[in-house]
Parts: sequence; structure tokens; C-alpha cells
Amino acid sequence: MITAKFAFVGIIFIAPLIAAPYAATDDLTLAKIWNDTAARYMDRGAYEEARQLYLRSLPVFERALGAEHSATITTIGNLCGASVHLTAYVDAKPLCTRALALREKAFGPDDLTVAESLSDLALVYVGEGDLRRAESLFQRALRIESARPDSTDMPRLLNNLGFLYFHKKKYGRAETYFESAITSIERSRGSEDPDLIAMFGNAATVYLANHEYRAAEERYRRALALSERLYGSPQANNTQALIGLARAEAAQGRRSEAGVFLQRARALSGAGPNTYLQWRRALDAAESDILPR
Repeated sequence: MITAKFAFVGIIFIAPLIAAPYAATDDLTLAKIWNDTAARYMDRGAYEEARQLYLRSLPVFERALGAEHSATITTIGNLCGASVHLTAYVDAKPLCTRALALREKAFGPDDLTVAESLSDLALVYVGEGDLRRAESLFQRALRIESARPDSTDMPRLLNNLGFLYFHKKKYGRAETYFESAITSIERSRGSEDPDLIAMFGNAATVYLANHEYRAAEERYRRALALSERLYGSPQANNTQALIGLARAEAAQGRRSEAGVFLQRARALSGAGPNTYLQWRRALDAAESDILPR
């Protein structure tokens, strides 16, 4: 599975990030804490948990600050992003469309937040199969990003362009964009940046689709190792790497090793309905690869 925008034997555990009980001074303070917590859940691959917190904070911001306040607009954009990660495109589309319109009105058509919304909405169109419209939106976002030397979001856009070309089955171009995103992150933020986890996994998935199994294995192993260093185990965002390693090992004839990785991935997916639904097809495909023919 390619992760837009940019697993283990045992029970998946995501440590609660909100201390309880919490005596909030007012609803707005609590909403800000929800948003901060949701951002940390996003980093850890817990997209549904993040989405639920954004859903709780949005009406508070709308009521307290207004529909066109920057905090409200940012929360709508974050909700869009979480829904895109969950491939919940029906939910994401109105949110992404609304965030784009609000950002264009508030900040102008060439603002970097507009490029972010263009990229998010493009991902929705990729999910719907409208690749021509998605490419047009991505290219507009790229023009904005390229004209702004202060942009820090170029790696994310490069990652999402890789996502587009993966769906167009132009694997060579997809590899180029994903590897460019990785290089950009490593140069600007270092080799321990959490965004690299998904980007390594994305590059590996393209290599796997293009039958470059050794390259796929190397990238999946880097994704898994970085996730374990940053977050420990077990964690939901290890699932992609474990499934990918199962498939890469099976493709190279190492079915026993593949089975171990698959077992670890299934243990994670079985710990909660959201994780299982997200990875069910990929798990079944990996099992099909491993079974003798």
C-alpha cells in the first residue's frame, strides 16, 4: 500500500497522549490540546484517532473563533489530511474542497497552504480514479512550491506526485519522485525524520510492483528500523513495512522468512477494527504470495 502525504506479535498499543483527568480552563484551550495531540497521532500512523480529535475540536473553533479563522481553516485541512490517509475519500472530498476555498480567500492563490490543499484534493481525485484532474492540481501545487524558496513542504508534494504516477503505473517516474522526496527530507531534516517511514515504504512498494525485489526489501527494512527506533514496537505504522517485507521475501523464494513477517503484521491488524480494515487486502495479497503454487 502506498501511503499518501505523506507491526508485531502481540497487541498493538498506542499510548494515550492525553493525560486524564484534565481540568481545561475553557473549551478553546481543550480544543487546542486535541489538535496538538491529533498531530502526534498522525506522526505515529494512528489516523483514525487523529481524525476523531480533529472532529471534536473543529466545532469548538468554529463557535469560538469563526468559520474563517486560521485555526478553523487549519483544522479543516487537518481533517482532510487524516481522511485521505484513511482513504476515506467520500469524507475527505468536501473537507479538502472547503479547506482549499477558505485558504485561497484568506491567504491568496499562491500561498503555501493553498498548495497543501491542492495536493490533498488531488489525492482524493487519485482515489476516485480521476488521474487527469489530480495531475492538474498537483502541477498547480508544484508551481506554487517551486516559486517559494521558503517552502518546507516540497518533500510531501514530491511524495504525492509519486503516489499519482504509481497509480498511473508509470513506475519509473514514481520511483524518481519518491526517492527525491527521501533525499530532500534527509538533507533538510536529517535521517531520523518520522516522515521518512512512509516515504521509505512508498518507494519500496513501487520497487515491489516493478519486480525490483532487493531494492524493495532494503527500503522496507529501513522503514521498519526507523519506526522502531522512533516509536518502539508494536506500532500501527510498522504494518506497511512488515507486509512489504513478507511480499519481498516471498518473491525472492524465502517463504519461511516471509511467513514470520506476515504473522507479525496480522498480529497488529487483529488488534483493532480500523487497522484491520486498512490493511486487510494487503495482508491477503501477501498471504497469496507466500502460499505454495
